[in-house]
Amino acid sequence: MAPSSTITVLFFCLLVALLICFLLLPKIRRTCFALSQLTIALSFFLAGVFHLQQAVMPPPAAPLQKLASSGEEVLLSGILRTAPAYNGNKGRFVVDADLLRAKDSEEIKINSRIMIKTAFPPAPDLYPGDRLLLRARLRTPSPPGTPGSFDYRQYLADRQISITGYIRSPTHLASLPSASMPDKHLGSFANKCQRLRHQVNLLIDRAPLTLEDKALYKAIITGQRDEISVAVFENFKRSGAVHLLAISGMHMAMLALLSGLLINLLLSRSATILLRFPAWKISAAFTMIVMACYTMVSGLHPPVIRAFIMISALITALLLDRPGSMLNTVALAALLILGWDPVLLFSASFQMSFAAVTSIVLFVHHSLQQPDQPLPAKTMLRKSRKWLLDSMAVSIIALLATAPISLYHFHQISLLSPVTTILAAPLICFWALPLGLAASLLAPWFPLISGLLFSTGAIGLQGARLVTGWLAALPFAAWQLPPPSLPVIAFYYLAALLLLFSTKSRLFLASTAILFFLMMTSSTFIHFPPAHENSTMVTFIDIGQGSSTLLELPGNKNILVDGGGSSSQRFDPGEQIITPFLWHKGIRKLEAVIISHVHQDHYNGLESVIRNFKPDKVWINGSPETSLSYEKILKAASDAGAEIIVPDEETVLIESGRAKLTSMSNLHLRKELELKENNRSLLIRLEVAGKICILPGDLMAADGNELQKKKISLESDVLLAPHHGSRYSAGYDLIRLGKPEWLVVSASPFYADKFPDPSFVKWCAGKGIELINTAELGSVSFSIDDDGQMSWQPISAKAEKNTALPTDKKFR
Repeated sequence: MAPSSTITVLFFCLLVALLICFLLLPKIRRTCFALSQLTIALSFFLAGVFHLQQAVMPPPAAPLQKLASSGEEVLLSGILRTAPAYNGNKGRFVVDADLLRAKDSEEIKINSRIMIKTAFPPAPDLYPGDRLLLRARLRTPSPPGTPGSFDYRQYLADRQISITGYIRSPTHLASLPSASMPDKHLGSFANKCQRLRHQVNLLIDRAPLTLEDKALYKAIITGQRDEISVAVFENFKRSGAVHLLAISGMHMAMLALLSGLLINLLLSRSATILLRFPAWKISAAFTMIVMACYTMVSGLHPPVIRAFIMISALITALLLDRPGSMLNTVALAALLILGWDPVLLFSASFQMSFAAVTSIVLFVHHSLQQPDQPLPAKTMLRKSRKWLLDSMAVSIIALLATAPISLYHFHQISLLSPVTTILAAPLICFWALPLGLAASLLAPWFPLISGLLFSTGAIGLQGARLVTGWLAALPFAAWQLPPPSLPVIAFYYLAALLLLFSTKSRLFLASTAILFFLMMTSSTFIHFPPAHENSTMVTFIDIGQGSSTLLELPGNKNILVDGGGSSSQRFDPGEQIITPFLWHKGIRKLEAVIISHVHQDHYNGLESVIRNFKPDKVWINGSPETSLSYEKILKAASDAGAEIIVPDEETVLIESGRAKLTSMSNLHLRKELELKENNRSLLIRLEVAGKICILPGDLMAADGNELQKKKISLESDVLLAPHHGSRYSAGYDLIRLGKPEWLVVSASPFYADKFPDPSFVKWCAGKGIELINTAELGSVSFSIDDDGQMSWQPISAKAEKNTALPTDKKFR
């Protein structure tokens, strides 16, 4: 999002005025300089506040908003903005829509940017700048339904996207004749760069490479990572080399270094140039041209533009013979980027890039101030050793500088990152990247040479895959940790600066080091129990089409009942929803995990949860049905030292204070082979001060009859709808026999026509039962005091869409 013209003009007028005052008033230069620094800082702060107010979801056009709520398909026409991408499961691209036609209506002019997703790979002949005609089902992005999870709506809002669309079939997407495209889009420099990016992707697709090599080439050349397999991406992530798959300052720096050395080598062949001109400065200038071309090939992706500005500023400082002002140069690059878009200050990539570069510059500056040591004779062995030690030091400094930011945004850190970077970065940035760029440049004219260069460069990619795969397999490769708080992050960097620049007092250094260690351990390893010593909290987590319930009992005993939901190869509900939510709640340890039955929508997120929170016990239904993913969960429980138990009828699982958790029936122990897995669900009851909550898993209608025959008491105040409220569940019997006041449905809005079943919802309304649907309200929490007082409230921003719902509704 670019700044408005008014803000830009006012800012630069202020900057020029301060510069004139600084130059014309030498007697008060020092005061003026300090005042100018304060004014500039304040100006950037105010500009950032202004842009933060704009960094919200842009309101979609009224017709789009209405149609997105109805769920019907519409016809759209617009300009393709980004090159289409496909990850093997879904395709995606962005369209600037300008015409809309719904069923039985006339064309409506709109001006909305829409993220389009497809169930098929988009045709390769779709180029950015083309006018498209498409038929899609629209949807308004929702805020996260669970605190701590990824905010996809804000992610789209940062890109000025207010609505998404889904295309079911390739026949619903077509490119219109070029004559219908407006000239302003054809002449757009950004669109031309996006077209260039798409052309390079097509060249890579036609190269004689494996699918994995093609995917990695696209990642490092054009910045498109969608096609990288989950296994390879996870290896890069666990080994601490995922930054090598995103075009960043490291890619720019290494490409600049390599191209500068090659150009300087060519120039040094001419004695005339060496005598008359500074060859290395000419090389540096040509290097900036190479980086500019690389930036255009990436489609002017914002992180690449940021890296280009940063490296260009550093090279400019060298060209102006100002190598000692590197820190000022980094600050200037940051100001230029934030002047273009102040909101980037809050992006993870901006923070990590500048934290790494600033720390390296400070470290080098501090090292140069140390007393000079006599240099030994330079041999090849000593040069190699020095290069290795310097590279390791820089990598460790970058790791330490970015560790808090990485934990805050991604909840994971790899201590192997310095080693992986030293081993894999040369293979990718010094070998595969330049050869891939050269192959892309030569492909239209010399396809055979291009194919040879692609194949040669792929050797580096294969080597990087081997290195990251081997290191990722080590058990200590990656640590998942709770995110540190903002004050802890601030103290971390303050302590680091004190350690770096304070060398006079050993006592001071030792004290700072101890405080630094205590701060790190307290923020990540020491358990801070949540404040529910005497109360009980029952939270139904919005996890999509699945079920997961957190029970927080008196005495800070935390139990998770089920943990499965909507998932894919690239999405783990345990890692991306449940774990961040538990950390958000301040929970570091689980007393127990209960798996009601062996269906993925109830357990497929539990492997990462068990590894992170190491429960003492895991209660299961003992089903004969198994799967590879379920066996992995049981193995994770065994590795964590948890006791795996199958409960009997009326087994008290946990008792704490006035709260008692019980497995009510023995339906799960039935031996009939014809029984389906839903019929083997555990039936869990939580009783606190006379209030009862029942969690029945996916019990079906026949099971309700069985429970009635056994005369098991099903009285409840809160009931989790069995089988997500389907018409074939035991919900009718559990409600008729238990007479709950509140019925909670854990479901996804994508299956609203089935879960909960409309006839079941109508029947519940006739019984006077209040239905709470996580698909509409997100996660909800019930609080039960020692005296039996109960209240509930939604705990996520998702509930804001339902303005009629009170934020805290009290019941008897």
